[in-house]
Amino acid sequence: MQGNSQAIYCSGALYELGIGVKANTQHALQLWRQAAAAGNAQAAYSLGMAYASAVGLKRNDELALKWLKQAAGAGEQIACFDIGTLYASGNSSRPDYARALKWLRKSAAAGNTDAMYNLGVLYYRGLGVRQSYRRARTWWKLGADNWNCMDCFAMAMLYSLGQGVPKNAALASYWYTKATRASESIDPAPDPVGNLWQENFIAGRDLHMAMAWWRFAAAFGSATAQYHLGLLYWNCTGAGLGQNISRAIACYKASAAAGNIDSMWQLGWLSEQGIGMPRNYRKALHWYKKAAAGGSGQAMYSIGFMYSRWGIAPKHNQRKEFLWFQKAAKAGYQEAYSALAQQYARGIGTPQDYHLAMAWYQRGARWGDTGAMIGIGDLYAKGRGVSRNYSLAMDWFRKAVKHNSPYGMYRLGWLYEHGYGVPKNDNLALKWFKKAILYGCPVPAKDMRDVSARLKDAKR
Repeated sequence: MQGNSQAIYCSGALYELGIGVKANTQHALQLWRQAAAAGNAQAAYSLGMAYASAVGLKRNDELALKWLKQAAGAGEQIACFDIGTLYASGNSSRPDYARALKWLRKSAAAGNTDAMYNLGVLYYRGLGVRQSYRRARTWWKLGADNWNCMDCFAMAMLYSLGQGVPKNAALASYWYTKATRASESIDPAPDPVGNLWQENFIAGRDLHMAMAWWRFAAAFGSATAQYHLGLLYWNCTGAGLGQNISRAIACYKASAAAGNIDSMWQLGWLSEQGIGMPRNYRKALHWYKKAAAGGSGQAMYSIGFMYSRWGIAPKHNQRKEFLWFQKAAKAGYQEAYSALAQQYARGIGTPQDYHLAMAWYQRGARWGDTGAMIGIGDLYAKGRGVSRNYSLAMDWFRKAVKHNSPYGMYRLGWLYEHGYGVPKNDNLALKWFKKAILYGCPVPAKDMRDVSARLKDAKR
């Protein structure tokens, strides 16, 4: 029976991965249920993780725990770690740290170094236990001795910050070097601290832990860490971590000096807005261009936006506006798709080309840009580059309205006001105009006045 259930489990895995068959997650889940019902531990584990991760199923932590506990009872040791993780994260309910400790200890006793790391985090923060840097160090040391990179980083952090141990730069450097070497086998990225921290299930939800972690990483020259420290100082107004704009700027500058393009963009935006420093458009362009040179599509878009506004860039320049939007769009920055489409539709900085406008609007619409949806609707409504088709225009305006676009609401009102593709209906026109205004669209006074006047006349 067990051999048969193992074969069923393996068939499910083939369907999940699409190996030798067309990938079919639902069929894989069906096979795993069959194998798990026959007592197969791997199938029960796979089902539990599918419920926990919402893979082919709606997330359900109760069912995830049910299947993971069945897997653990049948000898699937990794399930103990995931059960502890679910209890500690409390994604669909409040965290249960007592149960998390129980299951993480089981996992750690079986040699799981990730469980050792998470146990250290619980003691470090005092989550469900009395706070203790010493006990955190005990668990992290066990994992670090077995070359777990997260545990090694944590040991380096303790010695770097002097938490539970005397500050010791030499030992901090030793553990950091070991962590970097350990991380190379699983993540060859040049900034392992930044990449691995974000994967931790507890630290990722804890501002205090985040601050300590990024401070430690920044001390070792991590540009990504300096950037994230800046974000914390900028955004954290809760959990006792008040906003500190001057510290955020200092972190962004240190990070930008080390080549971080996200920090360069932040400095450009702060200079443009005059936040934490005098407003200076030339400095904003300087930082945006540095970030753009590093490949930042967001920076390319920001430059194009600056050239599009009179008095913002040193000199309004439609050709540069178009070229920067084009660069941003080709770099894959999604907000630039709609902007570039408008350039083609209006002939700004480039010959007017409705076909290219439609192509870029469609790209933007695919990722949910309501401006792009409205752009497509406008092209159909006005017959630009395509045959005039009010029915298709209505479809695209309605798609924008489903995303609460006030401009889509206005366009629907406009169609009903004039009877374009629909029976003329001033009541519906007024309804959509009022909704558009409520959501922030400045509906032309003439439209409101004309519709209201006709409705008053109809009542006489």
